[in-house]
Amino acid sequence: MSNQGPPRLIMISGAIATGKSTIAAALADLLRNQGKSVAMTDLDTVADMSARHAWDWAHTVDGSLVAAWLNTPIDVVIDEGTCNLTEVQTVLTRVPDSTIVQHVVLRADYQASLERAQNDPTRGISRNPEFLRRDHDRFADASKDLPRGLELHVEGRSPADLADEIHRRSQQPGGTPEPI
Repeated sequence: MSNQGPPRLIMISGAIATGKSTIAAALADLLRNQGKSVAMTDLDTVADMSARHAWDWAHTVDGSLVAAWLNTPIDVVIDEGTCNLTEVQTVLTRVPDSTIVQHVVLRADYQASLERAQNDPTRGISRNPEFLRRDHDRFADASKDLPRGLELHVEGRSPADLADEIHRRSQQPGGTPEPI
């Protein structure tokens, strides 16, 4: 498959345990089922490559990985894991100028996020209530500065429903993001 227009990047931001990875995967499945070629990048996966000892470097590598995918004929790149404006800018400084960027900010209730984290045996420190509370508070403060084309509250909605809304809203008149 080849891209029929400018590269498209969907950036999904949110606090820990808001469903970023799950929603990104559902969105990728939706787009692939429509015949689109999709690459997903995940900051946690990039950070795991360094055993999470180098978060600043992980942000730089994630931005480079996003840019590398956008320089292929792929239709859409979905990047998830950014939590503040600096992290978003680290990614955006590397992407091609013609890239159409859609920013999605996810909101979640702390208690529901804690339950999700504690029920996930693959999680580490994010299962700790104090750590997760600090992260949610930091995100609440930092998210005021995040670019947003769409802000979604995740509680009570399925990942497939949220993915469908992200896709549908980007297709509406006035919903298509401007090139950066």
